[in-house]
Formats: sequence, structure tokens, C-alpha cells
Amino acid sequence: MTGLTLTDCRPEVLAFAVLMEAQLRANDHKPGWKDDRSLDLAYRAREEADELRDLLWDTKAWTLTAEQLDAPGRHGLKSIRERIAGEAADTANMAMMAADVSGALPQRFGTVAAQPMASAPLDRPIILITFSGFVVKAKWVPSGFEDAEMRDGGAWVAAEETQHPPCWSEGACWASNADEMPSDPPIGWLPMPQIMGASA
Repeated sequence: MTGLTLTDCRPEVLAFAVLMEAQLRANDHKPGWKDDRSLDLAYRAREEADELRDLLWDTKAWTLTAEQLDAPGRHGLKSIRERIAGEAADTANMAMMAADVSGALPQRFGTVAAQPMASAPLDRPIILITFSGFVVKAKWVPSGFEDAEMRDGGAWVAAEETQHPPCWSEGACWASNADEMPSDPPIGWLPMPQIMGASA
């Protein structure tokens, strides 16, 4: 069906896959989907999509600032951004399950393991996998970043605004960030995908 591998996936697809896996693991205590009917799963996907639509409509999410999206909810609820991510991942997981029990997923899917950071290239953008599971398109900037001892040095900087862990102050992975804490560090990397008809 497809000859694509993880190295061909856009950063957004990899990031969304991490969200999907997180939602699945949060529900590992429930029975799996292997014995479910594909049609039932498709109906559940539609129900999840309705929940996502209602959340977006009720919060008017498209009108909110980044600060409003990230603000903690009342009574310990998750932020609006986290709730959107969860509902979107739930919708996608139901669709994945329907495809799985229908035998529609590729039987052979090429994969590639993340490479150790010691081998990460410093001369071009790459995809970073952080300790907390974020997937970040980033590039190395060799100077302009002070460490905890006020020494100038380099840092990984997200290539897209807001597409990085919240602890990456100003989009950079700091030894000591704005809260005087270490940023979520990258633990592996993947090459940028080669997308047909587009530059990386």
C-alpha cells in the first residue's frame, strides 16, 4: 500500500502519533479493540469527532490567544489546548482501530529508530524527540544562549513558533530556562522528511 517510513512523515504527523499513543496508554486498563466490529468503531469515531467539534465551538478556540489556550481549567481540569489534543487523538484512534480490524493497515511498515543526540547534525533542521515525548522540528544555533553559569553557548531552537514544549522559553532548549529550570531535553533525532513537491 505504501513505501513510506517514519523518516518520510511530517513533524505534525509524528507529533500527532505521540498524542494518539498517549491516549491509548491512558486507557490501557480497558479491553482492546481487536474484537470490535469496524462499523461500531466508525460510529465511535463520529461520536469522538462530535465531542471535538462541541469543545471547539463551546470554547471558541479559534479566537483564543496562546495564553488562554494554555491556562489551567477550573477545578484542576486540563487546559483547552490539552483537551483539544485529547479529543482529536481519541477521534483518530477510533478511526485507526476501524482500519485495523478491517485489515486496512499496511502489513509491512518500514520504521527507523531515533538516532542518539551525539550524532545529531548541527548544520540543518532535524526532528527532535524530547524526554517527555514532544516531537519538535528544530535547528542548532551555536551561540547567544547562556547556561546556568552565565556562559555563552548554543541551543536547539524550534523552527516553528509554539511547536515546542512549554518549558522551551522563547522556543529554545535551555540549560536553565525562564523559570530557572532545565528545558525538556532532546534524547534522539530523526532526519527531516523528504516530502514530494516540497522542500524540507
